[in-house]
Amino acid sequence: MIKNLPPQPKEYSIRQFVTDYVDPSFKPTDELPYPTRIREAKADTQITRLNQIEDHAYYLISGYVMIMTLTEKGEMRIIDFFSPGMFFSSYYSLRHRLPSEVIVVTLSECKFEVIEYKDLKSAYESKSWLAERMGRVAAEFYYDRKNKREVGFLKLDAKKRYEIFINENPGLAKVLSIELIARYLGIDPNSLSRIRNEAKPKKS
Repeated sequence: MIKNLPPQPKEYSIRQFVTDYVDPSFKPTDELPYPTRIREAKADTQITRLNQIEDHAYYLISGYVMIMTLTEKGEMRIIDFFSPGMFFSSYYSLRHRLPSEVIVVTLSECKFEVIEYKDLKSAYESKSWLAERMGRVAAEFYYDRKNKREVGFLKLDAKKRYEIFINENPGLAKVLSIELIARYLGIDPNSLSRIRNEAKPKKS
């Protein structure tokens, strides 16, 4: 798990997400299309358990979250990491009301906004423009991130995958263990250690 989190460069909230990515005219006093509540969790808390039906969507305010699954042999496979300013959930379970095939777990102390499934569903059924636009922007971001990673596995070597990861996730790269990064990137931990050492500036 992660300790000694670095200070955040900005304050994150769903309202700020709307202003930054959905509607620049959105004001702090404007209503969101659904109610939210704040929840805090300690490190190593399972937010969504395996085979649980997901009833919430989350927006990460602070801390780091991992989504993972287990093979038939019980081996961990990392699906994604989430940093402040990102939505997360067991999305397939949430959408299809089926038991979750993934585990959502905190890697550090976390604070996040919680959206109830029933409220999310009600907002979409009422044809809320803001709810639909927020959902679309979040889905596009997640799809682009997922697609980029999959293409990287097919096209790029281990060194390039690591370089892209640290450039796009500087906060995560500083606090995650080398084993977690290696699992996520599909690289042997010893090979990743060698890559990291080669990337360090040489002393003159």
